[in-house]
Amino acid sequence: MNFNLAAGQLFPVHKHPADGQVSIHVVGGKGFFLGADGAEIVAEMGDILVSDISEPHGVRAAEDSDMRILVTIAPPF
Repeated sequence: MNFNLAAGQLFPVHKHPADGQVSIHVVGGKGFFLGADGAEIVAEMGDILVSDISEPHGVRAAEDSDMRILVTIAPPF
């Protein structure tokens, strides 16, 4: 799935009651990967976050940059 976030836009922290993994690939712009308890990791073009889909995850575009992300969900094998 492709998501385009305007500067400062938030894709809220959430989780899914399922097995499998999610990857979030920054294909344009910059911002932050978000997690539980206010965790933030700087995210720039080319960065990829991979986690279990049941773990809290979200994204926020930087205030000065639009951000484009590609999200992939992989079921368990």
